[in-house]
Amino acid sequence: MTVRAYMKQRVISVQQDSTIEMAAAIIREHHIGTLPVVDLQKKLVGMLRLENLLALVMPDFVHLVEHFEFAHNFGSLEYTKPDPSALKGAVKDIMEDPISVLVDSGVLRAAALLHLRDLRDLPVVDAENTLVGLVSHVDLGVALMTGWELPELSADTGL
Repeated sequence: MTVRAYMKQRVISVQQDSTIEMAAAIIREHHIGTLPVVDLQKKLVGMLRLENLLALVMPDFVHLVEHFEFAHNFGSLEYTKPDPSALKGAVKDIMEDPISVLVDSGVLRAAALLHLRDLRDLPVVDAENTLVGLVSHVDLGVALMTGWELPELSADTGL
């Protein structure tokens, strides 16, 4: 089983000189958590994750406190907005180094990479590092379960 069979081929990406504001709008509009960053030749040069954007408004104490079970909300901090000048910056200023998998890599290898790097989505590239797809932890999990002997769901299961 290779990643090629389970990846999404229609991938939304952004260029590294795009504004953070534009990238945030794309993520919000399309409900995606990982936005591959490419150059003009569609070569993968980075990744912008939802976490990178949320870091713009996350209070510093979040990194200092391990457990938040006591807090149901953070009051007015729930409505914090990033500094408008930060949104005018370039994606390359907050993107992460790219982590990707080759299109013909095995599904288990890709799943292990997601697990190891604590990712939810993984850009898929060809031998020339051109972005050709995106595979999620759900895509890979379902792929790994294809050989399992599971019951067939019927209409009366409510699903």
